[in-house]
Amino acid sequence: MTKKESTLFRVLNQKLDEILVEMADNLHNGLVHAVPVSGKDFDKVCEQCDYRSVCGHAKGDEVRELPDENLEYARKRLGGEDNNEMDS
Repeated sequence: MTKKESTLFRVLNQKLDEILVEMADNLHNGLVHAVPVSGKDFDKVCEQCDYRSVCGHAKGDEVRELPDENLEYARKRLGGEDNNEMDS
């Protein structure tokens, strides 16, 4: 693994930890919303979901649009845009 890959992996791991803590806090506080993802390759998520019979999500309800992400977009979202470590 290169230094650049190692740094990107560390940043990604840190971001995932933050997301998991936020998700756990929300779940603990009863904040669980039925807002499935939508976008490329996500057109049938509700059909494949084990919870579709209880979540209450219907066609036309709010969804989370996922962009067609690439590495540069992901780096910006992770805060790597201004992080010189990720370019070395």
